[in-house]
Formats: sequence, C-alpha cells, structure tokens
Amino acid sequence: MAQIAEILYPVAFNDLGDLVKIEDALRQRGLRYSCVHCSDRMSAVVRVTRRKPHFRHTKSLICDPDSVLHSTAIEIIRNAHNTAQSANSPYLLTRPCEHYDVKRCSNNSTEIDLADGWESKTEKSIVEGTRSDLIFSHVDGRQIIIEVVNTHSMEPETETAYRKSGIPVVVVQIKWETVETLGQGIRSDESRNFGSDECDECKNKRFKAQEILERRCKIVDQELAEMRRQRHFRPKFQPFYEARPTIQSLGKPTRIFLKTQRKVFANAIILTELGFVQSNPDEKPWLFVKTIHRSIEAIVKLYADLGGSFGIPIYEDMGTRLYTSLEFGGPLKVPYLNDVNAYMNGYIVWKFGERMQSEGVQVSTSVCREYPFQYPYEMIDFEPIDVNPVRRVDSRILGSMLERNLYSGSG
Repeated sequence: MAQIAEILYPVAFNDLGDLVKIEDALRQRGLRYSCVHCSDRMSAVVRVTRRKPHFRHTKSLICDPDSVLHSTAIEIIRNAHNTAQSANSPYLLTRPCEHYDVKRCSNNSTEIDLADGWESKTEKSIVEGTRSDLIFSHVDGRQIIIEVVNTHSMEPETETAYRKSGIPVVVVQIKWETVETLGQGIRSDESRNFGSDECDECKNKRFKAQEILERRCKIVDQELAEMRRQRHFRPKFQPFYEARPTIQSLGKPTRIFLKTQRKVFANAIILTELGFVQSNPDEKPWLFVKTIHRSIEAIVKLYADLGGSFGIPIYEDMGTRLYTSLEFGGPLKVPYLNDVNAYMNGYIVWKFGERMQSEGVQVSTSVCREYPFQYPYEMIDFEPIDVNPVRRVDSRILGSMLERNLYSGSG
C-alpha cells in the first residue's frame, strides 16, 4: 500500500464545500482545505520545484490512500457533472465497442450525455443488498449505476445482484495518475446490462464473417452428406490390442479388454469403410484420419481417436473421440471474428459426430460435451446416442480380427 507521503493529492474541499483543484488553490487565498475522504485539514503545497503542486494532510493521520483515491474519483465525477449542467455543456459517459471478438475494440460505440436530464446521487442503494458509488437518474425514469474500483473488482454478491436487477452498470477503474481525467468525462472499462453495442466497423466485419462461416458450413454439410460406406472391400487397418497409455499405467500402454475389443474394432471397421485410414499403425494405431478435399479455404482433417484418453482408459469409455486439424478444444458461444477456425472446428465436430452416430460409430459423451455450439445464434445440443457398432458391421470380418488377437484371454 502506498504511503501518505508518496501521494500527491490533486483535489480537496474548501471551506465552502467546493472541490478545488490544486492549480486553482493560488487564486483562493485565505481558504482552508480538507480531505475528501476523512475531512481532516489539508494544506496546499504550491511552491515546489522537484514535485508537482499538491494537497497534503497537515497532521500525521491514518488515512488509507486507496480509500482517498476512491472518494476523490467519486467527487471529481460529481463535481464535473454539476459544473457541466450549470454551464450547459456535455459530460459524456463513453462505452467502447463491445463486439464478438476476443479482443476489445478501441472504437467508441455509445455516448450518453449525463448533463442532459440526468441527476446524480452518491452512495445510495437502489438494488437490494448493494450500495452504489454513484447513481445517475434521468427524468424519463432511466437509471445508470457507476461503480468505481481501484484495488479490487466488485464483490461476487454485488455482481450477481446487479445482473439480476437489469439496471445498467458501468465499472470505472481508477489510478492516481489518471483520476483527474474523470473531470472531462467517464469512459467505461466494463459494463453490465447494457446489451451489446458495436461500432459500424465491427458490425460490418461480423456480417462478413457470418457470410464466410455460412459458406464454409455448407461445404462441410456437403462433404459429410456425400461420405458413403464402401462395403465391397475388406477394411484396411491393422488391429490393435493396446490403447493409449493412461495415468494409472504410468505411461505404459493399456491392454484393451476382450469385451471392449469388439466395439473398438467395429468402430474402426465403420471408419475405414467411410474412407478413414489408420494414422500410424506402429505409433498410433488407434487414430484414424480423413481429409476434406474441398478445402474450405484450408485443408481440414477429421480425426477419430479410438484409444481412450490419458485420464479415461479405453475399457471404461469405448466412445470415439472426435476432433479436427483446426485444433480447438474449448466451448463456443458466438462466432469470433478473428478466429473463424475455432467456430468451424466446433461446427465440424458437431456435424461429424452426428454423421458418425448415424452410421453406428459409438461417440464419446465427454468429447461432445466440450462443444456446446451456437449456429448462427441458437444453442444446439449434441446429445450422443447409445449405439452398438457391432450390429452395424460384417460379423465375419469382425470375428476374423478377433481371432488374430494374441491376447484373447485378457480381460
């Protein structure tokens, strides 16, 4: 925490109750000054060479600088708002563009003139269980809450109460170096309950991105719809009897149980009939891959992993894990402007999973839950269904593969 001596207080109250800037103190001789937070006496230090002019406490007081900064910011906003109304000049609340990209745009999208019909009150409660730093109320009934933060964000209980109330909330982050800029207007660092506002530039980018996504998604639909099983030839893959190493096995390959092998091999048979090939029979025999040749402006590979996971061994979850070469593994809620591949990956996995299930491939439940998806706006739930791939393949081919199992007595 900063020490009292290190703080160059830029404002103080005078005897008349007005907020005074240090640069105006020379023109107000004979007045006394007090701290905006603790109300104790302050003096104006104006004749200095190595430091900026500033106010300081006249006594050694225990006055928390962070609390003083918080109170100073509120008083600067309140004073600037009152001054703007008296002078019939604007005092703007500016919210930066909030678009669908992961990075925030620096453009401004919304400006509200708080000097036009808005009245301010400090430290009042209009939401049950909260006490707001500033509340602006308009003559037409609208309200805006201003929360000033410097050392920490809003408490979780306050955050929840604000969101439930539906009242627009602006969060302003402050520092001593920038607190005086609040005299020119308020720029929101975060906001709640305003809805999503975009600048024209970002709105056009979003529309263009949606057009690209729709075109690419149609290509995916066509590719998956044209995927046909070829049952006239013997599926080409090397049977594997050990799966991915697990945490429990300390890096050693895990033996696939006999009762599990039937479903694993049946999944592999269906995949090869659909044109998938074994990635590397020696190193990763459980991984199958297929390339989408209609490039979608990028070569995309579909992967079906039959080897379980490091945390869940194959004998506990026989489902096929699905992913693509676009390499994105997180949930998606909106189409990101700068990460079309991430959106495409989620769409492909979702459609890919549906297609595999329709052919009888057993899909992993855990993988599907990683891809809640919105296309273009509505949430689409992909619920894996319980399928038995053994019933969808030639029993003679499956039996032949099981006979080749060197570890047929395991499990």
